[in-house]
Amino acid sequence: MMRVLAAGIFLSFWALAASADDNTACTQAYLGQLGYDVGPVDGLLGPRTVAASQAYLEDNGVDLPPLENRSVAAWCAHARSDARYRAPRKSVFDGYGVLPRDVVLAALQADIGARSRACGAVADRQLVWLERQKPVHRISGFNSRMDNLATVPGARAVEEFAGRFGAASVAAFARQDAPARTRLVRVLANWARSEAFLGTISCVRADNSLISTGECGEWRQPDGQDLSGMKDATHSTFLMAGLARVYLALLSDHGRDALAEEHAEIADWMTNGLSARLKRPGSVYFGLNVGWYWPSINLAMAEGRKGHAKRLLRRMAQGLARQVNRDGSIVDRTTRGDRALWYHFTSIGELLVSLEMLRAAGLRPDPEFEERIHVAVNLFIRAVKDYSVIHPWASQRHNSSYKGETQNWNRSSWPNNDFGGTWLHIYPYRYPNHPNAAALRRMVGWNARSATTDIDFGFGPGCLYNLAAGLPIGPK
Repeated sequence: MMRVLAAGIFLSFWALAASADDNTACTQAYLGQLGYDVGPVDGLLGPRTVAASQAYLEDNGVDLPPLENRSVAAWCAHARSDARYRAPRKSVFDGYGVLPRDVVLAALQADIGARSRACGAVADRQLVWLERQKPVHRISGFNSRMDNLATVPGARAVEEFAGRFGAASVAAFARQDAPARTRLVRVLANWARSEAFLGTISCVRADNSLISTGECGEWRQPDGQDLSGMKDATHSTFLMAGLARVYLALLSDHGRDALAEEHAEIADWMTNGLSARLKRPGSVYFGLNVGWYWPSINLAMAEGRKGHAKRLLRRMAQGLARQVNRDGSIVDRTTRGDRALWYHFTSIGELLVSLEMLRAAGLRPDPEFEERIHVAVNLFIRAVKDYSVIHPWASQRHNSSYKGETQNWNRSSWPNNDFGGTWLHIYPYRYPNHPNAAALRRMVGWNARSATTDIDFGFGPGCLYNLAAGLPIGPK
């Protein structure tokens, strides 16, 4: 069962930790307890912690080396020898199956100017706008084709809210902007308190199996213009999953004492709302966060069920590997007629994000699977320049139409796509020596919109990958 007590998930947010950076967190806690400004006790050796250590040395004349990764163990040993030291309750950034620790550690080592330029700054007007948005309790009115977004009450508004909330959260996280993160936690808590989305029809049973009949039916009419509760439920659950992912990765460790009530409200909303509406992941397919695997994994990690999360991760990876052919094409995606390039692009996005989730959980991707992804990326790079490259697959017209060697694709603006483009920044970071990486770097700048905005993922972590890669982040 995916449902657990809200108190359990809330407490487990602070229980999950890893030993790799306990020494840093120990040092941060000690310096903070003595009144030095180290920022959050998160196990990340950033500029504020280093500056605090320098001030401590100047004030106390202690025989310690300058604080850096190779000396932090000595600093922690010194802290533990002081009777004033109290061990931190939560020692390191965890990520809850969303972001790998190595990316976050490296990204937050960059100076504040680079982090602000790469991920953006949080303007007060952004936060005011988010604070003023009225939570949407119910989404109803989608047809089976979902081509009537503009006429569904509240649908466009919640998409805009989710997009802006994710962008503001990654900017606040990158800057370690505590006041902004506090306001963002309160914004989401207000939506949780108002039971946002929970008035929408649910199309899963108590055992999280899917209901596809009655009001939850779809495609009763060949043209897809019939009203479908399934699409209402899908839209709401997808956005809830994205907001939960933003929270778990970027906000859940902020102000755990001062914002305890807000965190508990969000945890309850996720536990008794999102997890109760998630279809139990079964067959692995592209779309809807890899058939709802992503949110199921994220919640399992947050609930402390790491064994279950890892089983889901392995099953997801095995299922995805079977859908990438040796020639780089992707089953039933690269064959989508004049939308083949788009489906190929978004599928690579789901592939690479899924591999990052494996890494976040301490698992290693299968090398043969990675090799096939390299071929798929190379196919994309060639096809985006010359549509005829994808013609052998597109001409199969899987569930689509095709006029011949053309694609529904914007050649000039695709790096700024706000859906599924996170992989454009993950790939060069993970495989910097592969020829594909150099090609992508030439095609996609660090300041592309895809680096900060990804509606499919919930937020744009690409800017963190660019910072981690040590790219020269100049003025925009």
